[in-house]
Amino acid sequence: MRFNLKKLSRKLLDHRKRMLALVPKLAPEVLQSPTLRTPIAICFGACAGALSRYYVSLWFAQRFSASFPYGTLFINLTGCFTMGFFTTLVLERVANIPQKSECYLL
Repeated sequence: MRFNLKKLSRKLLDHRKRMLALVPKLAPEVLQSPTLRTPIAICFGACAGALSRYYVSLWFAQRFSASFPYGTLFINLTGCFTMGFFTTLVLERVANIPQKSECYLL
């Protein structure tokens, strides 16, 4: 099975467009409620994350080996570095955070 990155990225964009097309069809008053809007946003983010993890894992399995989950390792390391970068950015740039609160952020 040959893995085509351009084709998979087009599929991912098509899935995203279909999901975004559903949003205006939902009742506007339902989407204005923070009780439902937050979980819906989390669901969209989780769906995009799961699809990207799946396609990156397929790409790594084809390039390297399927005996070790290199794709999952790559996604997890990238996520750790990203979270560390933004945590450091927030702790250094925002001067109004008390010293005691920094422990809670980490």
